Amino acid sequence: MTAVDPTLLGPVAGQTSSQMQARMRAVLPSGWFAERGADPVSPTPVLDAVLAGQATAWVAIFAQLQAVFAQTRLASASGGHLEMISADFFGPALGRGAGESDDAYRARIRAALLPTRATRDALALTLSTLAQIDWRIVEPSRTADTGVISNAAGMNAAGGYGIGPMRYGSRSLDYGFLVEGWSDSTTATGLRTDRWTPATFIDGSGSMHLVGPFSVRTQSGAVLAEPAGWNLIADSLGWNDFLYGSGQPVTSTQALLSGSQVMSCAVAEGDTAGPSVSIAAGSAAAVASLWLLLPQDPGCVSAALTCDDSGQSLSTAADMTRRGVWQRISLPLPGRAAPRTVRLRLMLVGQGTTIPPVLTQCWQFEPGTAVTSFIPTRSGPALRAADHIGTVAQPMTTTLGIGAICATVASAIPAATRCGVRLIQY
Repeated sequence: MTAVDPTLLGPVAGQTSSQMQARMRAVLPSGWFAERGADPVSPTPVLDAVLAGQATAWVAIFAQLQAVFAQTRLASASGGHLEMISADFFGPALGRGAGESDDAYRARIRAALLPTRATRDALALTLSTLAQIDWRIVEPSRTADTGVISNAAGMNAAGGYGIGPMRYGSRSLDYGFLVEGWSDSTTATGLRTDRWTPATFIDGSGSMHLVGPFSVRTQSGAVLAEPAGWNLIADSLGWNDFLYGSGQPVTSTQALLSGSQVMSCAVAEGDTAGPSVSIAAGSAAAVASLWLLLPQDPGCVSAALTCDDSGQSLSTAADMTRRGVWQRISLPLPGRAAPRTVRLRLMLVGQGTTIPPVLTQCWQFEPGTAVTSFIPTRSGPALRAADHIGTVAQPMTTTLGIGAICATVASAIPAATRCGVRLIQY
């Protein structure tokens, strides 16, 4: 027997008649027919003719089998076979459009066969076909969309249940969601953010301002885009249960954040402790910070933010050359092996007996290693959602009514499930 070339075995798409003939000749028993030598004239012309005839027929049959096999799969079917596949699954409901290519028709059949219903991506796709405006989907049970649950009407709520505007939907409806559309025709071209919580920034005059949700902040000439953050101090605005040392809340025209109280700390000769607060800090790394306004009087010789952390004392001193202006002091705390409670204090040192008081405001204790913009709190820790900055290319409008939008969006959900939809336009 002659050795058989392994590349000649097995079906090969697109094989020629001569290649098929060579495969057949290679498996004939050795010695039955004369072997082909260097002479270009074949010693077995009759055998060659017989094999050539069979090879030609087999190549045609194999090519036909390959073509038939291709038509049994949506990914490779073509021509009228795509119409046959569509008719098998959808009857006359999904015919080929006039002049529609095989690839385009195949894509429509695949989309109808494997619809991505009841998913966030499918809903976003459905909304994008309704109107070319900036849609936002809010899932009632998704914390990243709805924020936290709270019964306090304050800035600590992150848009949770019980806080206006109400964002928390009914969990009794399967696949319930809210739809927000940036559909106000007066929307100016420019930047936007999908941050759903209030947030603060410092303006050019050095004052702090609190802006509402979805407002883009600028600071020092740049857009302020921050990740999500927490202020773990329960009450940084009202100072309730905050005082352990000298000082009292006052209303001052020198407030950093207008409309909220500041702490006035009396400075006597020698060391004195200002306000302090104890915080359940957990074990992760964190950063403490506060804002301070030193009097012009040089009698206040030092000011520092100190922290008692698991028996270790940490401290960061203020810049005593910056008097009469607000400055921020921050103090990083390393991670610990176990949760702990820390105590933050403002420590002052005075010289003399007629030193004007030191003002402090906007205390913050946040997880992580970087100080972020101040997060106001009142009656509980507060979240600031992340800024995701986008561009509004042009004013956006839609004439779609809420009924049309709800009906179309609901059609993207399986008919057997219930669906709650609410549209908010702003």
